[in-house]
Amino acid sequence: MSTLIANLSDFQTGSTTALFPNRDWEGLHQDHSPTKNQIMMHAHFVACADLLRKRGNRNLVIINSGDSIDGNHHGTHQLITTVIHEQVAIHEELMQEFMERCGFSLSNGDRLIYVQGTEAHTGEEEPKIASDLGAEISDHIELRINGAPLWFVHHGAPVGSGPNEGNALRNRLRDIYYDCVDDGDPIPDMISYSHKHRPVKNVFFGHRKKIWGYVNPSWQMKTRFGYMVAPVARTKIGMTVTEITDDGRVNEPYFHLLKTESARVV
Repeated sequence: MSTLIANLSDFQTGSTTALFPNRDWEGLHQDHSPTKNQIMMHAHFVACADLLRKRGNRNLVIINSGDSIDGNHHGTHQLITTVIHEQVAIHEELMQEFMERCGFSLSNGDRLIYVQGTEAHTGEEEPKIASDLGAEISDHIELRINGAPLWFVHHGAPVGSGPNEGNALRNRLRDIYYDCVDDGDPIPDMISYSHKHRPVKNVFFGHRKKIWGYVNPSWQMKTRFGYMVAPVARTKIGMTVTEITDDGRVNEPYFHLLKTESARVV
């Protein structure tokens, strides 16, 4: 049976610029109502889940590739709450909503997997999140779907920009290809990265096989830090979907994106 991989990443739950449930929330020390951007992101979140619900008889693997919560780091003031267990609870609410909406079912062979993200953001909370949601978790996940080896990690290649966009990703795929050849290890058919908050994909064609690679979009609009490192880049919110056919062919990863503007028109 063919399988859909739905890859979500970088929820950064707890950030004032990140995805948030479409409801008023009461916290221990402060309350929060979703902003205009959070309402827009949540609508896209629901649309992504509805898209997966139409998958027919294909199995579904949902992978959350790290930085599930924003944590309390670097002295940022852009936090809904600094109480970590509240960030965890909000993140779990979002994931439960997504799974229910897309018709996720463990009894039907679906799987939920977490990749650990950046320690400064998540501390040791992601194993707890995975346990609460019944998910598997590791820093480096290798899946074998219908015989195809697939790798998922949080940190990886730079995305590049302009005419160089995706070049570093392709170089990373090439390096992994030849490392696997030299070591006599199985060569992955696809490698997923996250952390950069900018979706990019590329492919390396080797003599033995090709490797698809991509960097996931995020579920967080730009923070003040984001405007410092990428001041005019558009934020692209969404998920990555890849189909693995029943004979083990890995189709091209596809981004389901909500595009937003960097600038505010005044």
